[in-house]
Amino acid sequence: ILVTVAGELVVGQGTQEIVGKVAGPEGTKVALEVFRPGEPEPVEIEVFRGPVELPSVASQLIPGGIGYIRISLFLDNTGEQVFSALESLNRFDLLALIIDIRTNSGGSAKAAKEAAGQFLPDGSVFGYLEGRDGKRTTETIAPNENRLNLDGLIIAVLVNEETVREAESLAGALQDSGRA
Repeated sequence: ILVTVAGELVVGQGTQEIVGKVAGPEGTKVALEVFRPGEPEPVEIEVFRGPVELPSVASQLIPGGIGYIRISLFLDNTGEQVFSALESLNRFDLLALIIDIRTNSGGSAKAAKEAAGQFLPDGSVFGYLEGRDGKRTTETIAPNENRLNLDGLIIAVLVNEETVREAESLAGALQDSGRA
């Protein structure tokens, strides 16, 4: 349990408020006081501030030759994480792939488009953007030399009522193209 940040008590404060206190110039230190269950006293630790890269993609091989990829959120590096997951799964003789984007709240539109680019050919329609002036622009998949050959692989996409924004765009693009 985080108790203090830079000597200031944070117990009971909201996540965004605490993040604002921990954040600071990259490479600088901040002192945190943490209470660990089973320990009689809080422990003080110093951490260096810097970018935090969260994993947004998990994958595994399911018995029967089925690959499973879970995309929890679209962060800037999610497209790269999807490629790495596919690369790992592609070592096996896959019969099908499940892309799980249930309860994905979206995130980076660029990352969602990059993830879609792993499954769709160059020039495929990813979606449309409509400006305030009513002008509609078609978003297409850019050429990608890092795309694996997944042609012929059966793909299913799992969504639910909490799949929103960029995740919906990915699901829609894969469905509309007939790819999943």
